[in-house]
Amino acid sequence: MNLNLIKVYINKIKKEDINTFLKDNNINLTDDELNYLYSIKNKYELIINEDQILLNEISNNISKDNYNKLLELFYKYKSIYLK
Repeated sequence: MNLNLIKVYINKIKKEDINTFLKDNNINLTDDELNYLYSIKNKYELIINEDQILLNEISNNISKDNYNKLLELFYKYKSIYLK
């Protein structure tokens, strides 16, 4: 998937969209975790490039279980759409 398409999608995404998608994938965030992830949505390029500083920051702001589930989901979709 093209980074420009991702940018367009990210700019339109709502907090509820993130929450619904994650719940559909068996990830239930607290309100604080959801707010945090929403606040970093524009750092998608760093996330895609697996920036360790940002990944560490994320791991410090969500539960270990949710972080591991997010990583698993991330790698799944990354392998499909960002080959």
